[in-house]
Amino acid sequence: MSLRIRKLADLVHPGLIPADIGTDHGLLPILLVEQGKAAKAYACDIAEGPLSQAAANIQSHGLEGKVIPILSDGFANVPDDADAAILAGMGSYTAIRILEEAGSRLCAMKQIILQVNDDLFLMRSWLNQNGFAIRRELTLQDHGHFYTFIDFGAEAHRPYTERDLLCGPVEAVIDPAGFLTYAEHEISRLTFVIGRRGGDPQAEQERAWFQEACEEIKKRIAECR
Repeated sequence: MSLRIRKLADLVHPGLIPADIGTDHGLLPILLVEQGKAAKAYACDIAEGPLSQAAANIQSHGLEGKVIPILSDGFANVPDDADAAILAGMGSYTAIRILEEAGSRLCAMKQIILQVNDDLFLMRSWLNQNGFAIRRELTLQDHGHFYTFIDFGAEAHRPYTERDLLCGPVEAVIDPAGFLTYAEHEISRLTFVIGRRGGDPQAEQERAWFQEACEEIKKRIAECR
């Protein structure tokens, strides 16, 4: 079980009925039920191939009737009793399409967790524009890749700045060390871009935002000691 899947499971609140949208092989809902965090979970995918593999994995773990495979495009066929959703391992445009098509179903969810593979700025911008608050963010590195998990809900929040949309709201960060590792990687990447181009105002602004966010996180760490 990958670190990414285990961390996703850690973020899911216990006692909910989660639907893993785009489940692939069904590993996350299997883990949630095996951990006792969920009595029942739905493994949802748009493709029959991955869903068949998920069904085989469910059977091999002896979880038939507890982890239920559902052929579904997004939330289309997700049963009404599901009150949590996880959308992980997809592109931001796909995630946005699924969320838009879900409509009012989102407001009925007690928890929604996102992990998109690209364009976090776009994903956070969509959440901001559609009245969703970023409750928690966690960034980790697994096998050389960075993954950011966003736990969000339909509730009021302070206006997010462009820096928030790029780096994530600092107050939502639940793993400061993981954030600093990711931010320092981005600062190094942007410094390389700026040097390669002989200057780049946009990259310089983004680097400054990451540096500011790092300083705020470091200050928070110091205050907690």
